[in-house]
Amino acid sequence: MAKKHFKRIGFAAGSLSVLAAFLLLLFSAGSSTYAATPALDRDYTKTGTPTGGKDVVSLELAVTNVDPNSSAFAIIATPRLAGSYGSVLGNGSLVETPLQFVFDAYSGQGRWSNDVAEIAGGMDIALKLFGDVRDYPFDRYNSYLISTASDISTKNPAQTGLYMQDSKEVVPGFKVASELFSVSADDKASKKLIASTIEREQVIGITGVKWTIERSFDTVLTVLLMALLMILGAVVSTLITIAIIRGKRPPSLNSLGWLAAFLFAMFSLRTQLPGNPPNGILFDLWVFYPVVLVLVLLIAVTVTSWILRDDWDMANPVVAIRGKRDE
Repeated sequence: MAKKHFKRIGFAAGSLSVLAAFLLLLFSAGSSTYAATPALDRDYTKTGTPTGGKDVVSLELAVTNVDPNSSAFAIIATPRLAGSYGSVLGNGSLVETPLQFVFDAYSGQGRWSNDVAEIAGGMDIALKLFGDVRDYPFDRYNSYLISTASDISTKNPAQTGLYMQDSKEVVPGFKVASELFSVSADDKASKKLIASTIEREQVIGITGVKWTIERSFDTVLTVLLMALLMILGAVVSTLITIAIIRGKRPPSLNSLGWLAAFLFAMFSLRTQLPGNPPNGILFDLWVFYPVVLVLVLLIAVTVTSWILRDDWDMANPVVAIRGKRDE
């Protein structure tokens, strides 16, 4: 009776654990977030510059792609002009003063210019993602944008001031946060000094934006559940093999089939990791490779036990079932 009672408790606990894991995964499905500092939430074309000016050159930033596998971070910068510089349209701005934007791009085009009466649309900018994908799923990244704007209506370009607005486009599978940073101030300087330096840089048309990126909670949870599945499968396979070695279960083709099927399922399960990470990540070193190695060893032990069976003669099934066959 006690054994049955413990079995019922174990079954109930297992069922509740599976249900809790499912509910946790379900309610964490919207954990991809985007946060920006108040300075990047402001629409300067409506509120004016911090110095009170109404002639505004600003850029609305939208993250379009985060690819840790190739260390790539892509954004679209859309001009939002006001006053003598232009007027805002649905997907860009109508230019009234010739402008030039320069971006510290990682690859591709980094210089854009627009003439009078042109419509300035979104500009694709490729940035570098700094971080190590091998720490997956606990990898963390940074990316930086430094940009300048100038009035090129005369032979000597004049500084216009440059302000940023973040549209906070959510990137599935990631938690993203953005903030302004000072291009010229020392990182070890006081917060007050850095803030005042950022304001001065904006006035002269130089602005820096920093992004911090990490995996969303639902991505991390999915990876941990897959790791738990692999580990539990390896534990169950080990228990089966131990039972065979101790003679409590026969080394049959069914057990070999289970081990082989589970081994090949591991590779299929590995390809389903969110974000399609490359080989050699933290997950592989601590979970996937050890589980595969354990399964290969268990298959070798089971095959050896099956080959060395003394009851292979199925022409004498009764004796075969009872133990070693008669000589």
